[in-house]
Amino acid sequence: MKLEKELPIINLILSSSILQILPRQPILSSAQANWSCIQFGYHRQPACETPEHLSSNHVISICVGCPIVKKRVLDGLPQRNCFVDGDISITPANIFRSVCLEGEAEFIHLYPEPKFFARTANEIVGHSEVEIIPQFKIRDPLIQGIGLALKTELELDSHGGQLYAESLASTLVVHLIHRYSTKQHQNQNNAGGLPKYKLQQAIDYIKNDYAGNISLEAIATELGMSRYYFARLFKQSTGITPYQYIIQCRVNQAKQLLIQQSLSIKEISRYLGFANQNQFATFFYRYIGVSPNEYRRKL
Repeated sequence: MKLEKELPIINLILSSSILQILPRQPILSSAQANWSCIQFGYHRQPACETPEHLSSNHVISICVGCPIVKKRVLDGLPQRNCFVDGDISITPANIFRSVCLEGEAEFIHLYPEPKFFARTANEIVGHSEVEIIPQFKIRDPLIQGIGLALKTELELDSHGGQLYAESLASTLVVHLIHRYSTKQHQNQNNAGGLPKYKLQQAIDYIKNDYAGNISLEAIATELGMSRYYFARLFKQSTGITPYQYIIQCRVNQAKQLLIQQSLSIKEISRYLGFANQNQFATFFYRYIGVSPNEYRRKL
């Protein structure tokens, strides 16, 4: 019987596991980032065929670059098509699978952590066991954007931002449950956003620790809410996500520190909790329109 097969159970973020099924290691991964909610791999693999295996994670694969003919066999059912840049496949965890790449392929893999996925599902539908429906060659700009955003984050800093990854992971998991699962979302009456006192409580909490390793989980726990509903209601109330609000706080404080002239730009970026000076400069330019150096010169 098929269920009696002894197949490798693959954790695709571990080097030892990846090389059981693919010829090469990813050229960029979140292995050094210590993200607790999602893992990431950016691959450039030659033509190959994986052995049949199981994955302990849901796998979201995003084609990048040149077209590639891809074949997937899922629980014995084959599918084959030409994938172009932006095409996506979604393969649920713990399903018999094999993949054949009929040429060199470049792709992003996203792997939501099982415990994080289950906790988020429980917050949304009241049950941790949510069945994801397999997808082959679909277009989904939100998933594609999340994959590219995580790639950029790791390119800027190999250790990545925990809060940023957590925010994108939450968005991804909620989207998967809404659009690609067998469960229906349980609507709640939250059209008005956060009550004023809870919004102020959240803002006070953020302002007390915006330069630290602050997380959505910590803020939501402080308010006695789930992470998902806090993030959703915070954005309804403010028009921006908690992550964007934290970055705004950091950038506003940076302006004050740049005026004082007592700290170098590198010291300011470290003091405010940015991963590195390049990340600080990127966000400062995005919000202020000039680099930190140029802002200081104009004072």
